[in-house]
Amino acid sequence: MREFQLWEAGGLDDTFDEIGQLAEHCRFRDCCHESEPGCAVKQAIADGAMEAQRLSSFQKLKREIEYNDRRKDAAAQSELKKRWKRMHKAMRRTQE
Repeated sequence: MREFQLWEAGGLDDTFDEIGQLAEHCRFRDCCHESEPGCAVKQAIADGAMEAQRLSSFQKLKREIEYNDRRKDAAAQSELKKRWKRMHKAMRRTQE
């Protein structure tokens, strides 16, 4: 077997249920568990209750699922392309 993919977000929640349980205690509802203050998941890693590799795997699979969803949805692809164009234009303006 070359790779394993979770095709639905529900599979991700079932696989990483401890992250979901910890996330309920984060300060912000939309916490990405990266650099937000009051992140319960990051605190669990700092306390040694969870391995950092576990969060890294969760984030990687989440990005992969989002990518697969965007590939299937033409409107989402178009919106993402427009977003990147806006960001590039803004960056070019700041460099002038």
